[in-house]
This record gives sequence, C-alpha cells and structure tokens, in this order.
Amino acid sequence: MDVEERMLRFSEEVIELGQAEGITREQYHALVDQVFDKPVGEVEQEIGGVLVTLGSYFAVTGRDNPGILYEREFSRCETPEVIQRIRRKHDEKLVVSSKARV
Repeated sequence: MDVEERMLRFSEEVIELGQAEGITREQYHALVDQVFDKPVGEVEQEIGGVLVTLGSYFAVTGRDNPGILYEREFSRCETPEVIQRIRRKHDEKLVVSSKARV
C-alpha cells in the first residue's frame, strides 16, 4: 500500500517494456534528465497521459486488446509458485526507495 514503491515498480515495468522494444540505457538516462528538468506535473493529468500514451503504444504496435494481456499476466501472477517467486524477488530486490527496508 506504499505509493512510492508502487510507482517505482510501475516505472521498472515500463523500463523493461522499453528495453524489450530496443530502448537503450542511454536513452532512458537522457529521458530522466529531460523529465526532471521540467516543472512537476499534476497527478491526475499525468495519469491521463500515461493512459493515452499506453493506448497509443497499443495502436502503433498493432495490439488491440490490452484486456487480454492484463488477464493473462494477472492469472499468471496469481499462481502459488509465481506469488512465492515474486515475494522472494521483492525481498532480494535492490530498494531504490527513500523508505529502504533494513
């Protein structure tokens, strides 16, 4: 229920998707600098931007049913083996949070 941790995990997934699509480390570093050089946005507008951009990604890549991908991944993540692996990875993961676990 930690917003900061959820945002970091969401960002991680987005970066992993970009990596799978061929985006480089250097491009992401430049993008982070570009974003943090701008004024902070409003949360609800930024959520809208995330959703519009995700929809555009689906259109450009020819994927037309995000619900199927969501259901497939959600079902996979609900299996006991995956839940255990996720929890283990979570505990082992390098924490980039300001509320780092000890």
